[in-house]
Amino acid sequence: MTAPMGFLATRVGRRLLASFLGAALLPVLAVSAVGYWTVRASLVDESQERVLRLAKSASLTLLGAIAAESHIGVRDDRGGVVRFDDLAPDARAHLRAGAPLLVVDDASHPSGDAELRFVRRSADERTYATTLDASRLWVSLSEVVQGERATYCVFTVRSRTRIRCSDDASAETVERMRAWLRTSAGAQSAAFTPELVFGHRELFLRFEYGAESWHLVTAEATDEVFAPLRGLSRTLALLVALAVVAAFMLAHRQIRRSTAPLVQLHDGTARVAAGDFSTPVHIPRGDEYADLGDAFNGMTTALSRQVALLGHMDAIDEAALRDRERRALVQAALGHFCAIGTHSRVSIALVGDEPDTLEISWIDPKVPHLQREQRTVSAAERTMLNAAGRVQQLDARAGAHPAVGWGPTMGVEHTHVVLPLVHDAELLGVVTLTQGDSVSMADDDVAAARRLADRLAMGVANTLLMERLDALSLGALRAFANAIDANSPWTAGHTDRVTTLALALGERLGLATPELQTLQRGALLHDIGKIGVPASILDKAGPLTAEERAIVERHPVIGEQILRPLPVFASVLSIVRSHHERVDGTGYPDRLIGEEIPWLARVLSVADVYDALTSDRPYRRGLSVEQTLAIIVADAGRAFEPRVVDALLAIAADHALPARPTRGVSAAEVVAPPDLVLT
Repeated sequence: MTAPMGFLATRVGRRLLASFLGAALLPVLAVSAVGYWTVRASLVDESQERVLRLAKSASLTLLGAIAAESHIGVRDDRGGVVRFDDLAPDARAHLRAGAPLLVVDDASHPSGDAELRFVRRSADERTYATTLDASRLWVSLSEVVQGERATYCVFTVRSRTRIRCSDDASAETVERMRAWLRTSAGAQSAAFTPELVFGHRELFLRFEYGAESWHLVTAEATDEVFAPLRGLSRTLALLVALAVVAAFMLAHRQIRRSTAPLVQLHDGTARVAAGDFSTPVHIPRGDEYADLGDAFNGMTTALSRQVALLGHMDAIDEAALRDRERRALVQAALGHFCAIGTHSRVSIALVGDEPDTLEISWIDPKVPHLQREQRTVSAAERTMLNAAGRVQQLDARAGAHPAVGWGPTMGVEHTHVVLPLVHDAELLGVVTLTQGDSVSMADDDVAAARRLADRLAMGVANTLLMERLDALSLGALRAFANAIDANSPWTAGHTDRVTTLALALGERLGLATPELQTLQRGALLHDIGKIGVPASILDKAGPLTAEERAIVERHPVIGEQILRPLPVFASVLSIVRSHHERVDGTGYPDRLIGEEIPWLARVLSVADVYDALTSDRPYRRGLSVEQTLAIIVADAGRAFEPRVVDALLAIAADHALPARPTRGVSAAEVVAPPDLVLT
C-alpha cells in the first residue's frame, strides 16, 4: 500500500492531479470570471445611469430653488446698491428688460464656495443686490444627493469656478470633478474612473437670469458601486474552493487507484535491479494494470531463472579454472544441476582415462553425500553412450537402461533426461537427470540443463586438456631427467627417487599444491646442469682433484643458465641453483646462509643427499637407511634445515622411506663420504 499522499511522489500522479484540477477548475474559474465581469459591467452601467439621473434630478431641484429665490424682493440691507454703469453691457440689457440678474462672487465666502446675488433694477432706476440665503438654496439639493450616497459640486461652465460642493466632498474629489469636466462634452454625460463615477448636467441660466451656465456634477465612489461585488467575490471564492476540494478528493481516489500499481511496478523494478527476484508485485484489479503486473511477474521469473542459470554456469567455469581437476569439477556441477529442477537423482558419468571405463558420480536426495564409483563399461552402456548425442528424453523403468540408470534404483517409474557432454566431436560423458513418478521435465528446465551441460562439457574438456598437458609436461621432464641420469650408470633413477622423496617431505611439511608442483618440477630438473660435467668425472672411482671438484660444483649454475631463457621454468631457477647450499654458508655456488637459501631448495637438499648416500657410487657402496639418517641428523642446523630433517625422521618413523639393498661398510668408509657435497 502507498501512503495517502504517496502518489504525489510520482510524475504520473502529479500530472494526473494537475489534469484533474485543471479540468474541474477551469470551467468554474471561467464561469466565475464571466459572471464577475458581467456583474461588474452591469454595476458600472447602473452607476453611470444612476449618477446621471441624480444629476438631472439635482439640477431640476436647484433650478427650482433659484427660481424661488429670484421672486424674493429686493433687500438692500443684504446686497447693497450696485452701480449700474459698472455692469457688463449684457447685464445692463438684461436688467432693462426687467429680469433679475444672477451674479457669482467666487471670492466672497471663506469656505471656498461662491456667494450668489440677485441684482434688480427698481422703478426709480436704482440697482439693488440681494445675497441668496445658502441655507434655503442648497438644502433641498443636499437632501436629494445625499439620499443617494453621492456627492455633488456646481461649477461655472467657462471658468469652472466652484459655486457649491456638498459638505462631504473632499478637496481631492473636487479637483477630480473639475479635471473630468475638461474632457466631458455635451449638456449631460457620465463617466467611470477607478476612483469615482461621474455624472453631470448643464444648467442654462443666461435667458432667465443673464448668468453664465453652470455644471452640476454628481459623483459616487467606486467602492460603493462595487460593494455588491464583495459579497459575490466571497461566494465565487467559496465556490472555487469547494470545486478544488471536490476535484482533489475525486482526483485523490482515482489517481491512487491508477498510480498504486505504477508504484508497485517501480518498486518491483528496483528490487529486480538490486537482485531480488523473489518478491512479486500484487495488483488485485481486473484491468490492464493487473495484466501488466502478471506480465512483470512472468518476466521477473524468467529473468530470475536466466540469472540463476548464468550464476550456475559461471560457478562451473570458476570451478574449472580454480580446481583444474575433473572430480572436483563434477562434484561442483552436480549441485548446480540439482538447483535447476526437482530431480530425484542427478548423475554424471565421465569417460575414464583407461579404455572402456566410466567414472560415475551421483547425488540422491535420500543420501546426504556425494557417491562415486568407477567401473568397466558394459556392452549396453557402450551402445547407450554411442547414441547419447541423439537422445533427448527417455522414459523407462529405473535400471532398464544401464546408461541412464546409474546410481541406486528407486523401484518406480522414472523419466530420464540424458544430456551428452560433447566437445569437438569427442564424447566426454553424459549427464542423467532422473524425475520421479514419471513426471516429465518442463521444456525450460531441459533447455537450462542443456546449457549447463554444454558449459560442463567445456569445463571438462579444458580440465582434461590441462591434465593431458600436465602429464605431457611431467612426462617430458621425466624423460629429460632420465636422459640426464643415463649420462652415468651410477645415477640411474636418481631424479625419480629424489622427486618422490621431496614430494613426501613437502606434504609432511604442509606445502600448498602450487608449492608442491614447483617442488616437483625443480626436483626433476635439479641436476640438468650435469650435462656440462664430463662422464669421466662423474664415473671417477677415486677422489676428485680441485679442478674436477670445481667443474662438478658448477653444475647448479649451468642448470640455471640452461633454464633461464624459458619463462615457464622461472619458478624453479632458485631450486636448481641453490639445492647444494648449506645452512652454515659452506655450500655452493653462492655460499648462502640460513634463510637466504630458498625454502624449496632446502627441502630438496635433504631428499637429494638422502638418495645420494643410499645409492652406490664408483668409489663406495650405498649406505644403509640408518647410517644415512645418522649423518643427516648430525648435520641438521649446519648443512640441512632442521624442520626438513624432522619431516624426514617422521617419514622414517612411518616406514615410508624408500629402502635400497646395500652391503654394510666399515666405519672408516662411512665417515666423511668424499662426495657428500657433490650429490
